[in-house]
Amino acid sequence: MTECFVMKEICNAYTKLNNPMWQQQLFKEQAKEAKVTGNDEAMFIDENLCTTLEFGLPPTAGWGLGIGRVTMFLIDANDIKEVLLFPAMKPKDKKEKSRKNKKEEEQEEEGGRKRKRKIKSKKKKKKKKKRKKKKKKKKKKKKKKKKKKKKEEEEEEEEEEEEEEEEEEEEKKKSIYI
Repeated sequence: MTECFVMKEICNAYTKLNNPMWQQQLFKEQAKEAKVTGNDEAMFIDENLCTTLEFGLPPTAGWGLGIGRVTMFLIDANDIKEVLLFPAMKPKDKKEKSRKNKKEEEQEEEGGRKRKRKIKSKKKKKKKKKRKKKKKKKKKKKKKKKKKKKKEEEEEEEEEEEEEEEEEEEEKKKSIYI
């Protein structure tokens, strides 16, 4: 049995040939036929499969019943396209298809441009922020340097003043002794 029909195809079914002697005989016949007719698609004699079958392959069969086919049977639909949620549909004419494709491409391009613009503007904003931070850091460093210089200058002035005062005191002392 390969297919089940109840006024329409319900499911696909299959069985596997598990008789090693019969399978080997069929392989040999197919190989002879391939030599005579020149059929390139004919199967070669698969010794590995035949050996496996000799060791014992249990009877194998199965069937495939899809939800679409069950629904088709239950609602008494004649065509599976009536049941499928998203059937494959072709456009009515080529012009309509080409118009839709052009519109979609234009929309994608426009959307891509907008995204690119947004990305570029974000990058620019980040760069501006980085520049501002760098400028602030530079300003702070300059201020620190200025403060440091000022402090050093003040200290130098104080030292000079102290030295001058000391010199004046020494001169006074000398003048007293003279």
